[in-house]
Amino acid sequence: MKKEKILVVAIAGAGKTYLAEHYENVVDFEYLYHLWNYDEAIKDLPIDQHKGNPNRKPNPDYPWNYIVDIKHELEKGKIVVIPGMPNGIYACIVGKDYFDKDTRIIFALPDKNDFETLAERFRKRGNPESFVNLVKDNFLKAHDLAQNFEGAEYLIIPPKKYLSDALIEYGIKLKPGIGLIKENRNAGKQFEKEYKKLKNQKQKYSVDITTSTIKEL
Repeated sequence: MKKEKILVVAIAGAGKTYLAEHYENVVDFEYLYHLWNYDEAIKDLPIDQHKGNPNRKPNPDYPWNYIVDIKHELEKGKIVVIPGMPNGIYACIVGKDYFDKDTRIIFALPDKNDFETLAERFRKRGNPESFVNLVKDNFLKAHDLAQNFEGAEYLIIPPKKYLSDALIEYGIKLKPGIGLIKENRNAGKQFEKEYKKLKNQKQKYSVDITTSTIKEL
Protein backbone atom coordinates (compact mmCIF):
# COMPACT_ATOMS: atom_id res chain seq x y z
CA MET A 1 0.00 0.00 0.00
CA LYS A 2 1.31 3.45 -0.92
CA LYS A 3 2.47 5.48 2.06
CA GLU A 4 0.63 8.75 2.60
CA LYS A 5 2.90 11.79 2.75
CA ILE A 6 1.84 14.45 5.27
CA LEU A 7 3.74 17.60 6.15
CA VAL A 8 2.33 19.54 9.11
CA VAL A 9 3.30 23.15 9.78
CA ALA A 10 2.63 24.09 13.42
CA ILE A 11 3.51 27.14 15.51
CA ALA A 12 5.55 26.90 18.72
CA GLY A 13 3.43 25.92 21.71
CA ALA A 14 0.90 23.95 19.66
CA GLY A 15 2.21 20.60 20.90
CA LYS A 16 4.75 19.39 18.31
CA THR A 17 7.04 17.78 20.89
CA TYR A 18 4.18 16.01 22.67
CA LEU A 19 2.99 14.67 19.32
CA ALA A 20 6.38 13.13 18.52
CA GLU A 21 6.76 11.74 22.05
CA HIS A 22 3.44 9.89 21.89
CA TYR A 23 2.98 8.79 18.26
CA GLU A 24 5.47 6.58 16.47
CA ASN A 25 4.66 7.73 12.94
CA VAL A 26 5.52 11.37 13.71
CA VAL A 27 8.81 13.27 13.26
CA ASP A 28 9.15 16.66 14.95
CA PHE A 29 11.77 18.15 12.63
CA GLU A 30 13.66 21.23 13.86
CA TYR A 31 15.25 23.44 11.17
CA LEU A 32 17.79 25.24 13.38
CA TYR A 33 20.85 23.36 12.09
CA HIS A 34 19.82 23.80 8.48
CA LEU A 35 19.18 27.51 8.93
CA TRP A 36 22.38 28.48 10.77
CA ASN A 37 26.07 27.59 10.85
CA TYR A 38 27.37 27.54 14.43
CA ASP A 39 30.88 28.31 15.65
CA GLU A 40 32.92 25.22 16.52
CA ALA A 41 33.14 26.34 20.16
CA ILE A 42 29.38 26.08 20.67
CA LYS A 43 28.19 23.57 18.08
CA ASP A 44 27.80 20.75 20.64
CA LEU A 45 25.71 22.73 23.13
CA PRO A 46 22.09 21.67 23.78
CA ILE A 47 19.63 22.97 21.22
CA ASP A 48 17.98 25.44 23.63
CA GLN A 49 21.35 27.18 24.04
CA HIS A 50 21.63 27.55 20.29
CA LYS A 51 18.33 29.40 19.92
CA GLY A 52 19.13 33.08 19.53
CA ASN A 53 22.85 32.48 20.09
CA PRO A 54 24.87 35.28 18.45
CA ASN A 55 27.74 32.92 17.54
CA ARG A 56 26.11 31.76 14.36
CA LYS A 57 25.85 32.76 10.72
CA PRO A 58 23.12 32.18 8.12
CA ASN A 59 23.59 28.94 6.19
CA PRO A 60 23.55 29.79 2.46
CA ASP A 61 22.17 26.32 1.70
CA TYR A 62 18.88 27.01 3.51
CA PRO A 63 16.10 26.12 2.73
CA TRP A 64 17.23 23.58 0.12
CA ASN A 65 19.12 21.42 2.62
CA TYR A 66 16.01 21.32 4.83
CA ILE A 67 13.62 20.66 1.94
CA VAL A 68 15.59 17.62 0.80
CA ASP A 69 15.77 16.26 4.36
CA ILE A 70 12.01 16.73 4.76
CA LYS A 71 11.33 14.86 1.52
CA HIS A 72 13.39 11.87 2.64
CA GLU A 73 11.49 11.70 5.93
CA LEU A 74 8.17 11.90 4.08
CA GLU A 75 9.22 9.02 1.85
CA LYS A 76 9.54 6.84 4.97
CA GLY A 77 5.82 7.31 5.52
CA LYS A 78 6.32 9.61 8.50
CA ILE A 79 4.12 12.57 9.38
CA VAL A 80 6.70 15.36 9.38
CA VAL A 81 5.99 18.33 11.65
CA ILE A 82 7.96 21.54 11.17
CA PRO A 83 7.90 24.95 12.90
CA GLY A 84 5.24 27.37 11.66
CA MET A 85 7.57 30.34 11.79
CA PRO A 86 8.28 32.21 8.54
CA ASN A 87 11.53 30.34 7.88
CA GLY A 88 9.74 26.99 8.13
CA ILE A 89 6.89 28.22 5.95
CA TYR A 90 9.43 29.49 3.42
CA ALA A 91 10.79 25.95 3.11
CA CYS A 92 7.26 24.77 2.29
CA ILE A 93 6.78 27.48 -0.31
CA VAL A 94 10.07 26.73 -2.06
CA GLY A 95 9.73 22.96 -1.65
CA LYS A 96 6.15 22.67 -2.84
CA ASP A 97 7.13 21.90 -6.45
CA TYR A 98 9.90 19.54 -5.28
CA PHE A 99 7.82 17.42 -2.92
CA ASP A 100 5.81 14.61 -4.49
CA LYS A 101 2.54 15.91 -5.91
CA ASP A 102 0.49 13.78 -3.51
CA THR A 103 2.14 15.34 -0.45
CA ARG A 104 -0.44 16.91 1.85
CA ILE A 105 0.70 20.17 3.44
CA ILE A 106 -1.39 21.00 6.50
CA PHE A 107 -1.07 24.29 8.37
CA ALA A 108 -2.29 23.56 11.91
CA LEU A 109 -2.57 26.81 13.83
CA PRO A 110 -4.45 27.95 16.94
CA ASP A 111 -7.33 30.33 16.37
CA LYS A 112 -6.22 33.87 15.50
CA ASN A 113 -7.94 35.16 18.64
CA ASP A 114 -6.40 32.56 20.94
CA PHE A 115 -2.75 33.59 21.14
CA GLU A 116 -3.04 34.03 24.91
CA THR A 117 -3.33 30.24 25.29
CA LEU A 118 0.08 29.89 23.66
CA ALA A 119 1.53 32.74 25.74
CA GLU A 120 0.33 31.01 28.91
CA ARG A 121 2.04 27.76 27.87
CA PHE A 122 5.30 29.58 27.13
CA ARG A 123 5.32 31.29 30.53
CA LYS A 124 4.53 28.04 32.35
CA ARG A 125 7.52 26.36 30.77
CA GLY A 126 9.79 29.28 31.61
CA ASN A 127 10.22 30.98 28.25
CA PRO A 128 11.20 34.67 28.50
CA GLU A 129 8.83 37.42 27.40
CA SER A 130 11.15 38.11 24.46
CA PHE A 131 10.30 34.65 23.13
CA VAL A 132 6.58 35.18 23.74
CA ASN A 133 6.75 38.43 21.78
CA LEU A 134 8.73 36.81 18.96
CA VAL A 135 6.08 34.15 18.46
CA LYS A 136 3.33 36.74 18.78
CA ASP A 137 4.92 38.84 16.04
CA ASN A 138 4.91 35.82 13.72
CA PHE A 139 1.58 34.30 14.77
CA LEU A 140 -0.71 36.32 12.50
CA LYS A 141 1.94 36.26 9.77
CA ALA A 142 1.77 32.46 9.83
CA HIS A 143 -2.02 32.60 9.44
CA ASP A 144 -1.74 35.00 6.50
CA LEU A 145 0.84 32.85 4.75
CA ALA A 146 -1.22 29.70 5.37
CA GLN A 147 -4.39 31.22 3.96
CA ASN A 148 -2.57 32.32 0.83
CA PHE A 149 -0.67 29.05 0.30
CA GLU A 150 -2.23 27.48 -2.78
CA GLY A 151 -3.02 23.81 -2.32
CA ALA A 152 -2.36 23.67 1.42
CA GLU A 153 -4.92 22.60 4.01
CA TYR A 154 -5.73 25.11 6.75
CA LEU A 155 -6.58 23.49 10.09
CA ILE A 156 -7.55 25.60 13.09
CA ILE A 157 -6.67 24.13 16.50
CA PRO A 158 -9.67 24.85 18.78
CA PRO A 159 -9.14 26.95 21.95
CA LYS A 160 -7.42 25.07 24.80
CA LYS A 161 -6.73 22.12 22.48
CA TYR A 162 -3.40 20.76 21.23
CA LEU A 163 -2.05 19.72 17.86
CA SER A 164 -2.65 16.01 18.52
CA ASP A 165 -6.32 16.66 19.34
CA ALA A 166 -6.83 18.67 16.17
CA LEU A 167 -5.11 16.15 13.89
CA ILE A 168 -7.08 13.21 15.30
CA GLU A 169 -10.37 15.11 14.90
CA TYR A 170 -9.28 16.00 11.35
CA GLY A 171 -8.93 12.30 10.51
CA ILE A 172 -5.13 11.97 10.51
CA LYS A 173 -4.09 8.47 11.57
CA LEU A 174 -1.66 8.64 14.49
CA LYS A 175 -0.03 5.45 15.78
CA PRO A 176 0.54 5.41 19.56
CA GLY A 177 4.19 4.92 20.48
CA ILE A 178 7.37 6.96 20.58
CA GLY A 179 8.14 8.99 17.49
CA LEU A 180 11.23 11.03 16.68
CA ILE A 181 12.35 14.51 17.68
CA LYS A 182 14.92 15.23 15.00
CA GLU A 183 17.75 17.75 15.31
CA ASN A 184 19.86 17.02 12.24
CA ARG A 185 23.17 18.63 13.14
CA ASN A 186 24.59 17.44 9.81
CA ALA A 187 21.95 19.66 8.17
CA GLY A 188 21.22 17.44 5.21
CA LYS A 189 24.88 16.95 4.21
CA GLN A 190 24.20 13.29 3.36
CA PHE A 191 22.01 14.62 0.53
CA GLU A 192 24.33 17.46 -0.46
CA LYS A 193 24.39 16.68 -4.20
CA GLU A 194 20.61 16.60 -4.23
CA TYR A 195 20.08 19.94 -2.50
CA LYS A 196 22.87 21.68 -4.43
CA LYS A 197 21.06 20.70 -7.63
CA LEU A 198 17.80 22.06 -6.24
CA LYS A 199 19.50 25.26 -5.11
CA ASN A 200 20.84 25.91 -8.61
CA GLN A 201 17.36 25.90 -10.15
CA LYS A 202 15.65 29.21 -10.83
CA GLN A 203 13.92 30.34 -7.65
CA LYS A 204 10.50 31.96 -7.32
CA TYR A 205 11.00 33.25 -3.77
CA SER A 206 13.67 34.58 -1.45
CA VAL A 207 13.81 35.08 2.31
CA ASP A 208 15.77 37.30 4.67
CA ILE A 209 16.23 34.92 7.61
CA THR A 210 17.29 37.71 9.93
CA THR A 211 13.92 39.45 9.51
CA SER A 212 11.83 36.43 8.47
CA THR A 213 10.64 38.26 5.37
CA ILE A 214 9.54 36.23 2.34
CA LYS A 215 9.60 37.90 -1.07
CA GLU A 216 8.36 36.75 -4.48
CA LEU A 217 11.03 37.16 -7.17
